Amino acid sequence: MIGTLYGMEDKFQTNTGLDKLNVDDDISRIVDDKVEAAFLNFLIDKLGKMNPDDPMPDASVMLQDFLADKFNQHTVKK
Repeated sequence: MIGTLYGMEDKFQTNTGLDKLNVDDDISRIVDDKVEAAFLNFLIDKLGKMNPDDPMPDASVMLQDFLADKFNQHTVKK
């Protein structure tokens, strides 16, 4: 489910907090598939540890932070 939401068209909206899991399509095109897979595993782990009352994090921001952490502060920006 997370992978599906992650890759949805940017115009698709559920009008719920789950919309924050959709990463910008242009950013997704830039990031290597293996890196995206590692990020999805990281994201699933983070979501699993969240308190149900916590707000849904923005996956695009989390991806930028993930890239910076893994690639010597290099990342992508929207």
